[in-house]
Amino acid sequence: MNDNELSQKTLTELEIIAFATIDDFLIPGSFRLKNKEDIPAEKWIAVKKLTTTPKGFNLELHDKAKALGHLAEYLGILNEFNSAIACLRKYGLCVYKDAQGNWCVVENAN
Repeated sequence: MNDNELSQKTLTELEIIAFATIDDFLIPGSFRLKNKEDIPAEKWIAVKKLTTTPKGFNLELHDKAKALGHLAEYLGILNEFNSAIACLRKYGLCVYKDAQGNWCVVENAN
C-alpha cells in the first residue's frame, strides 16, 4: 500500500468512526442489536468492543469526538484563520471576499 492509499484508508476509517451512530447497530425503537448481516461491513470499523452480558450486550464505539477532531484538523476547519472568522461571526460580523478577491468585514444584516 503506497502513502496515498494509506492516507485515503486512514481518512475513510476516521470518517466512519466520526459519523457512526448507535442507530447503525440497533434495531429501530429497541435496545436489541441488529443481525450481523444487516450492518454494513465497513460500519464495524467504528466498534471498539462488543461483549455479551447476562442482561444482553455491551457495545462500545471508538471515540467519535477524537475522530472528528482529527478530521477537522486535516480539513483545516480549526485553524487560526477559521477560528478568527468564527469569533467575528459570534459578534455579528461577516467576513467574505469581494469580486476583486479582497477580504471584507461587514455587520450581519440579521
